[in-house]
Amino acid sequence: MHRIIIIAGHFLHDAVVSTLTRVYLLLLLLVMLGGGFVAELALIEQDAFRLGLSAALVRLLAVAVVVVQGSASFSEESSNGQVELTLALDLSRGQYLLGRALGSGGYAVVLVLLALLAVGWWSPWEQLVLWVIGLFMELLVMALFTLFVVVTFSSLATGIILSMAFYLLSRSIEAFVLMTTSAAAGGVGAGLVWISWLIPNFNRYNQSSWLIYADGSATQLLPVIGEALLVCLLLLLAALVDFHRREI
Repeated sequence: MHRIIIIAGHFLHDAVVSTLTRVYLLLLLLVMLGGGFVAELALIEQDAFRLGLSAALVRLLAVAVVVVQGSASFSEESSNGQVELTLALDLSRGQYLLGRALGSGGYAVVLVLLALLAVGWWSPWEQLVLWVIGLFMELLVMALFTLFVVVTFSSLATGIILSMAFYLLSRSIEAFVLMTTSAAAGGVGAGLVWISWLIPNFNRYNQSSWLIYADGSATQLLPVIGEALLVCLLLLLAALVDFHRREI
């Protein structure tokens, strides 16, 4: 366990002090300023408009940062031989991946806390807690999916593209299913329904309406937490299998 914590701490330190995190902070500041400016242009419900826009942009930024950081970190360590050197120090592959997964979870916590800077000023704290937990679960799933992809393909571009495609599909799958529920959709609709059972529905993880209309509740979040933890476990097991099959 001590070795896993060391690997996690190393990844978390590198991620927090990275240029990407500083860019994320700058973009959050721009979201705050831009959201306030755009809200002034709205004729009615300015606070609701600002919260909805800010929450959507912050969520997308956080996902993009966790995906790019996870892909870039592993790809760099693989290309410069750091992975081989680390595993040569009496460290199992399972311990190495568990350490990276734990570090990714810690980085997700950092990103979520920073995201509070952009949406926490105008939101009721009870709903903000629900939104933050949902965002953390979303980032955790994306971090482990990115780890699985980059371990399998060992490519920065592939890791980013596949991870973002998975995120967009998970965000849109509910709309796709609703559009193909008619009988004319045939096998396509049935196929999308099956896909919707296999991937997480991120639309349920955190909703802007929780912050705007305070309509969120713990009963909505509990199934999301269970689903996210199950998906994370499956992704971690898949990454462990692929990592053990690699020749290092």
